[in-house]
Amino acid sequence: MRGRYYVDKTLFIRDILDSNAQFLLCTRPCRFGKTLNQFMLKCFFEDTADIGNKAKSELETLMAGGSISKVIHEDITCSEIENDIDNLWNFLFFTGYLKKVGERMDEEDAVPLDLSIPNKELKYIYRRKISEWFKDRIKQRNFKPLFDAILNGNSEIVQQELNNLLLDAISYFDGMEDFYHGFMLGILTPIQGNGYWMDSNIEAGTGRGDIILKHESGRGKAIVLELKRTAEMKDICKNSEEALKQIDKNQYTHKLEKECYTDIIKYGIAFCKKSCEVRKG
Repeated sequence: MRGRYYVDKTLFIRDILDSNAQFLLCTRPCRFGKTLNQFMLKCFFEDTADIGNKAKSELETLMAGGSISKVIHEDITCSEIENDIDNLWNFLFFTGYLKKVGERMDEEDAVPLDLSIPNKELKYIYRRKISEWFKDRIKQRNFKPLFDAILNGNSEIVQQELNNLLLDAISYFDGMEDFYHGFMLGILTPIQGNGYWMDSNIEAGTGRGDIILKHESGRGKAIVLELKRTAEMKDICKNSEEALKQIDKNQYTHKLEKECYTDIIKYGIAFCKKSCEVRKG
C-alpha cells in the first residue's frame, strides 16, 4: 500500500526466548485491546457448551448493574482464557473492561474481588456488540417451521418456536420496551423474500398495528401481529387476549380488507422475559 511500511519482526520472538530479563514490555497497536476483548466475549457467548452458558449468566448479572465475585490471578495468559470462564473475567479486569467494587476473604483465605462494568460507555459497548451477536445467531436458525405455523394459523407451534428463540436472548434485553418488537422484526425479515411484504407501526384503522405481513397478491394471506410486554408471568395470558382485542378495537384489518384481502389471520402475542403467549383470532 502506498505510504505504508511493513516490517518483519519475526526474529524478535527469538530474542524474547533468549532473553534473561525478569520483565518484558510488549506494546500493542491502538485499539488492539478493545478488539481482542470483544472477540473473546464473542467466542464465549456463541459457544453452546456449559462454559458459554455460565458466561452468559454472569454477563446478565453485569448488564443488569450487578457484580460478580472472582479470584484474580495476575499470571493468566491469552492461551489460558478459553480453558475457564473465570480466566476471561480476569483478562477483562486487567484490561479495564471490568472494575473492582469490593473484596472479601473466603473460606480458603483467597481474596475474591467483586467486579462490575466500569461506566456507561463500556456498558454501551457490551450491549451493542452482544445485540449484534444475538442477531447473527438468530439468522442461522431454521425459520421454516415458524413461518409455516404463522401462515397456517397454528398458534401453538408459533408459541413453541418463539419460546425456543427467546431462550437465546440475554436477559438484560428483555426488560427493554422495544426489545420484543425488534426481536420479531428480525425474525420475520426473511419472509419478505417469499412473496410477502412486512410493515411495522403503520397507520391501520384507528391506530398503528405493530407488525403486518401481507402477500403480494390480495388473493394471498395477510397477518396482523399485535405485541404486548408484561413484567409479571401471571398477566401473560390476559395481555395476549388484550393484544388480540386491540386488533379488532382499532380496526387494524380495515385497510387490508379495502385492499381485497379476505384471508386475514390475527395474532395477539404477550411477552414476559424469556416466555411468550400466543392467541389467534
